[in-house]
Amino acid sequence: LVVEDAGTISFSLPILTQWFAAQSLAAGIPDPNDLTNDSERLERWRYPIAIFVGSFDHDRVSKLLVPLAEKHPAFAAEIVNEELARRIWNGIQNVSLPSSSECGQRIQTAMQAWVRGIDPLFKLISPVRDDGTLPPIGIHIDEERLTTSWYCGSDDLADVVKLQFSQFGASSGWPTIRGGKPSPKSAWAWEWTLNELVYSLSKLLQNRELPINDGLLLREAVWQTALTVTRRGKFNYTPISLIEIEECLAKLPLNIFPSGVTNRRRTLYLNQLMAEINHLREAGEVELRSPLPEPDLGLRDGWIGKSYTQQQLLARAKAVYSGAIEGYKQLVDTWFPKLAPQLKTAVMLPVRFVGVIVQQGDFGIHWHFEVLPHGSQSIVELSVGERDISIDYIHLRSALDEQLHSLRPEAATWIGYTMSWSNLDVFNPNSATELAYSWLWHDLERVSWVDGLLGRILW
Repeated sequence: LVVEDAGTISFSLPILTQWFAAQSLAAGIPDPNDLTNDSERLERWRYPIAIFVGSFDHDRVSKLLVPLAEKHPAFAAEIVNEELARRIWNGIQNVSLPSSSECGQRIQTAMQAWVRGIDPLFKLISPVRDDGTLPPIGIHIDEERLTTSWYCGSDDLADVVKLQFSQFGASSGWPTIRGGKPSPKSAWAWEWTLNELVYSLSKLLQNRELPINDGLLLREAVWQTALTVTRRGKFNYTPISLIEIEECLAKLPLNIFPSGVTNRRRTLYLNQLMAEINHLREAGEVELRSPLPEPDLGLRDGWIGKSYTQQQLLARAKAVYSGAIEGYKQLVDTWFPKLAPQLKTAVMLPVRFVGVIVQQGDFGIHWHFEVLPHGSQSIVELSVGERDISIDYIHLRSALDEQLHSLRPEAATWIGYTMSWSNLDVFNPNSATELAYSWLWHDLERVSWVDGLLGRILW
């Protein structure tokens, strides 16, 4: 178990080192605040922390997870998802829940830490009230099953309220409930609260409901909404008069949007459209135009790509990819600043986007990111090729990794190059939005902050 080498002793199996390090964490060594203040040191403690979180009681685990979730929410989510989400699938291990009061207090402790860690995103996905505090939580325990709900009423209630199942419901101030069998591990409240936030964030991204104030993503949303309210098809590029849009808005039927569109998204997009109309009127404009380069050969039967000359195709593709990079950065800077150090694309930026468009039937694109020094501006370089050049990129991979690790040494232990071969999907009114959300989804999925599939947006 122990070996001697050049006058020093060490454990022959790494797992033993990690296990004893986990015991040290249980004793408060190193100090949780010291550990969470040093990102490089924290990464070296990843596996001992995982063992510790899955092995010790809620109170001791929370002394570490509270500062960890507040300062490193991506790292904390990976640990919680890996250790506490494990289940005993043979059903032998029972769940022993504490009292309703204790369950509620544990959930509130964990939720408050997550909320601080994801500021300002919590405003969109958490139960926090306008004053920044958590509302009372209702608890119902039925043997091994737990049901919870955050209070939305106006009565002055205790922080934790023990409820009968029949008391849940919108009329009594408990409109949204979630139930299930928690993890058998003592620190189950951390997974319980993380899952609640992950579910809300996943829905938010699947519905493309992150608010934005400018840039191509906003202009795409405005244009697509205008097409919808004026009942135009997605490949209609004719400028729309502001008067026509306003007339359509004045008599807008409730079913103008597909059934899958949420009220939240409907309100967000309509407000953005009306704000843009006001902005255009102030600038003396009378029409709303497509934000992306349009077909220059006229719309033709068959595939939309045939309506573009090569020069115009490159112009549209460059606008889409440039807008997607800008939009991704805008979304992360606005809503995910504390998660950004662990989001792959965010860490890579600024980048040079290098792509070759190849026509083999429909157009495809083979592209990769080349990282640039911090302080540079991201750029997009596109060309058109006549063959599938993906084989040429095999020789680039080691060079891309070397460049990445040289310019982003803080992420060298986990980051790798980004390279893709896909259809050239730049012809929809929301192409840049879809790209930006796709990159964001995959980055958040890697750190356990979304679940499921992003999917295509409904219009």
